[in-house]
Amino acid sequence: MVLTGKVAVILGASSGIGEGLARSLAKEPLKALVLAARREDRLYSLARELGPQVTVRRTDAGVPEEIRSLIDETVRVHGAIDFFFYTAGMIQAPTPTEHVTPEFWKTITEVNLIAPGTVASYLAPVFYGQHHGIYLVISSIAGRNVFAEEGPYSATKAGLDHFIRSFDKELESHRRNGQEIYAFAVGPGLVRTVEARKQFPDIPEEVWSRVPSSEQFGAHLVDIIKYPRSVFETFGPVQHVETVTF
Repeated sequence: MVLTGKVAVILGASSGIGEGLARSLAKEPLKALVLAARREDRLYSLARELGPQVTVRRTDAGVPEEIRSLIDETVRVHGAIDFFFYTAGMIQAPTPTEHVTPEFWKTITEVNLIAPGTVASYLAPVFYGQHHGIYLVISSIAGRNVFAEEGPYSATKAGLDHFIRSFDKELESHRRNGQEIYAFAVGPGLVRTVEARKQFPDIPEEVWSRVPSSEQFGAHLVDIIKYPRSVFETFGPVQHVETVTF
C-alpha cells in the first residue's frame, strides 16, 4: 500500500514503541500524522522534531469520550483515517497472584483490553464508510507464552489477541467485497525502551545490545501497513515476534 497522502493516528505516541513508530512514520510521505497520548508536553516536543505534517491531540486512552473525539476530529480535519495504531499499554512488575489487587486488575484491563476494543468500536464505521483502513494494536509475546507472576498482563494481552481475531472475522465479508480493511495485533518480545529497561534490570547489556530499538521495531510496523495482504496471508491477524534469544 502506498503511504503517500495517507493519514495515520498513533494513540500512545509519547514514549516507547509509540514514539519509535512515530519516528519511523515521519519518514514516510504521509499527509498527516496525529500523535495522541496523555502527556501533551512530550507529544509537542516530538512533533516539533518530526515536522509540519505532525499534529498533537491530548487523549486519555482510558476515557471513551476522548477516544471518540480523537477519531471524529481527525476525520473532520483530514477527511479520513487510513491507519490507526494503538500503542498505549500498561506493563506489570512480577507480582505473586496473592498480592495483585482488584484495583490493579481493573486498571490494566481498562488500558490493555477495553480501550483498544473501544477504539475498534468507534473506528469500524469510519473504515466501512471509506472502504479501507488498517487498525494495528501492540500486544505482547506474553499473550502466547506463559510467565510466572505476570497473570494480569498476560491475560489482557491474550485477550487482546483473541479480540483482534474475532474482529477480523467481521472484516472478512468487507474484504470479499473488495474493501481493504485489516486488523492486526503484533506482539513483540523485548523492545529496547526506557520502560522495558526499568522493567527488566537484570537482563545483561550483551542481550540489550541485540534487542531492537523502538524505532527499529516501528519500522517493522510500517512494513506491515505497506504490505497488509502479504502479512495477513502469511501470519493472519495476530503476529508474535521473537525479537531476541537469550
